[in-house]
Amino acid sequence: MAALFSRLFKRKAAEAAGGESFAAGFHRFRLFLSAYIEAYGEMMDFEERLAAEMPFGMPFLRLCTAKLTVASMQCILQLNALAPGRFKRLDEAFSTLRSNVQASLGKGLTPLHGPRLVPYCEVSGKHSGLISANLTKLEAIRLNYPEFMPRGFIVTGAAWWEYFNNPDMHDEIDRIMIISQDDPGSFAEAGAAIRERMSRSFPLPSSLEEEVRELSAARYPEIAADGHVLLVRCLPVRDEHGALVMPEQLLRTPVAAADILKAIQSSFSTAYRSRAIIYRLKRGIRDRAMPLCVALTLIPAVHARGSVHRGLDRPELDELLFRVRSSFNTPEHWPSQASVEGASLPEKVRGDLLTSAREALDCLKDAPVRGNRHEVFWAAAEDGRFFVLGVNALPDPAVENMPPPP
Repeated sequence: MAALFSRLFKRKAAEAAGGESFAAGFHRFRLFLSAYIEAYGEMMDFEERLAAEMPFGMPFLRLCTAKLTVASMQCILQLNALAPGRFKRLDEAFSTLRSNVQASLGKGLTPLHGPRLVPYCEVSGKHSGLISANLTKLEAIRLNYPEFMPRGFIVTGAAWWEYFNNPDMHDEIDRIMIISQDDPGSFAEAGAAIRERMSRSFPLPSSLEEEVRELSAARYPEIAADGHVLLVRCLPVRDEHGALVMPEQLLRTPVAAADILKAIQSSFSTAYRSRAIIYRLKRGIRDRAMPLCVALTLIPAVHARGSVHRGLDRPELDELLFRVRSSFNTPEHWPSQASVEGASLPEKVRGDLLTSAREALDCLKDAPVRGNRHEVFWAAAEDGRFFVLGVNALPDPAVENMPPPP
């Protein structure tokens, strides 16, 4: 830095014609120094945020990088004016760095293309990348036990992308998120404001609305009749985001098309609940880099749900977890608690549920699914009908603890 100062001030006050006066040069140097100090301060802010445990998001990054970019450009501009032609390589380096940053920011924002809606009866591996992995695994069960497949459809990640890829919406989201960038405690308030803004100002695309109305009317008469509920679940599409659990909705039929559309939009907006916001911030995930899908499942109003899990080759280790989440006239032989062990059920009920769950798990033995241990999420009707809602791969300690190959 000292050598730079020396070179810059060796020029005399009156130099060649067209050259700047000493006072003008000194003023430019002060501008350079001010921009340099501001750029250094922004970089220090970055370092402090990286070292702290407090999460930060894209609004903070955009604000800081904008200030850093302007300050850096000012530094280069003033240096080029103070010493014309001497610092041309700085322009090239700055342009290259800016291009690299833009390319990095663009990663994970690959547009999703494909069908907007997929009925359960058509789910297959070809929908991988558009719907949650625990739904694509239903293909193996559908081929062997079609009676285990519920009625309903899935709003895919392609529809999610079409809805979220709206610059005006993200301008609003960024504006609201800036107020909470320094206080994680305000994420709940910011998230509520974002969800309200989405609901009021950003409706679902008209093309998606039309498809939902047509499919619902043509295939699912139960939606307009009593005796069923529409289970609405929002699920991350990618396996690496599977740890995030979104709240679900339960709508009792008859359900109007407008209510279904409202439920889909509400599910999409759960990406801005405080828990989801913090989840993304702590993992450095951009909101548009975490695609979501929405599963709409028709099941009897009187029903129970739960899960069973084991290794595919160890049926004697079946563990049945029985959950009752529907308050619609729960049968007497089903416990009313939110979560109970399967062993507390009557032997007949428990036996029937385990038999069906084992048959579903057996379908996965020859299917191209990752891992050996799986969990089947199920729903059961009062009359004994059994439905599979999803299949989730579980960590396998026996595999994870194996020594590495020589």
